[in-house]
Amino acid sequence: MSLTQQQISAGVDPHFVNRFVELQAEETPALSLIPKGDPLKNPQAQHPFRDRKVLSKEGVADGDDAKGASYQDTVKIIKSENYMLDDTVKVGKKAETFIDQAGVGLGNQYRDEVDRSMSALKVALDQVVCDESDARAEGTDGKGSEFRGLFKWCDNAAQGYDPVPERYRTPANQISTVAVDEFTETVVQGLINSFHDNTGYMGNFNLLSGINISQQVSNWSIFAEASATNNYIRRYQGDASDKRKVLTSIVSVLECVGGRAEMHTTRNLRWKRRKNERNDYSSWSMIGWNEGAVQFRDGWAPIHEKLGKRGASKEGYISLCTSLCADPTKLIKYQPIALT
Repeated sequence: MSLTQQQISAGVDPHFVNRFVELQAEETPALSLIPKGDPLKNPQAQHPFRDRKVLSKEGVADGDDAKGASYQDTVKIIKSENYMLDDTVKVGKKAETFIDQAGVGLGNQYRDEVDRSMSALKVALDQVVCDESDARAEGTDGKGSEFRGLFKWCDNAAQGYDPVPERYRTPANQISTVAVDEFTETVVQGLINSFHDNTGYMGNFNLLSGINISQQVSNWSIFAEASATNNYIRRYQGDASDKRKVLTSIVSVLECVGGRAEMHTTRNLRWKRRKNERNDYSSWSMIGWNEGAVQFRDGWAPIHEKLGKRGASKEGYISLCTSLCADPTKLIKYQPIALT
C-alpha cells in the first residue's frame, strides 16, 4: 500500500513487506496509489479538516486596528474505523517434502502458500477500499470493525454509521449517476471542473475505473470530433520537438481547464463485502481522489508469523490492520444506476 523501505515499521521483516508490495501490484492499483500517513494510535483514525480562512474585503481605514480575528474552532475531526484482515497458511509434510507442485521446487511449497495468501489478502483489501459499504464498529454482529469504502466516503447524503458532517460531504456536482449511454467526456470534465469551482484548487486526480469506462476513455483519447457533421480525427500524443513529429503514444491522461486526471483500470470497484461478488455496474464505475485527499494509517504493516507445526503440517499466519482516511470534498465519482 504505497510502501517504501523507509516506511516499513520497526520489527517487521522487510523481506516479507517488500514481497507483499510486489505481489499482485497491477491488480491492486488502489493499494499502490494511496500513500501512508502516520501510524494508527487509536482504534479509530482521527483525520483533521480545517476550513480555509476568508478575510473581509472591506477597506481598512488608516490607523484602525486589524480586524477579522476568529475564536471559533475551525478544525473538524472525521473518524475512520480500523480494518483487520488475516489468513492462516498451512502445508502438509508430504507436500513440503516430496512433491514439486506447480514447479515451485522441492521444499518451497510453504513459501508458495505464503505468496498465495498475501496475494489474496491484497486483493481483498483493494476491493474493500474501492467498495460502497459503510463503516461499522467493533463487535457489530459479532464481527470486527471496518472502515467505509471510497464509494461511500464520496457521498452527498449522510452515511448510516458516524456520518460525515454535511459541510464536509462530497458536493453533489462532483458525483454523476447518469446512465451509461450518457457517459461522455463532458461528464468527466464536469466533475473535475466542479471540484475546481468548489474548492479553488486545480485538480490533480487519480482515477480508478472499470474496464468499460477505461475503454470509453481510451476511445476519447484516440478520436476527437473534427466537425459538427460527426466526422472524427485520430488524436495522438507525439514529440513535436523537430519537424518529424514523432509519434510517442496515444493520449492516456484526461485534461480540462479545472485540472487533470490519470486513469487506472481495475476490476475491484464496488464489490459486495458480505457476498464477495461485484455490483452489476462495477465495470462501468469510476472513483477518483485529488492529490493528498486519501491515505492509509496502519495499525501494523503486513506481518508473517510462523506457528511451527501441528501434526504433520507446517503452519503460519499473516495479517495487517489499517484505516482508510479520506477528505470527501476532494473526491469525485461516476456511479451509474442504469445502462440506458
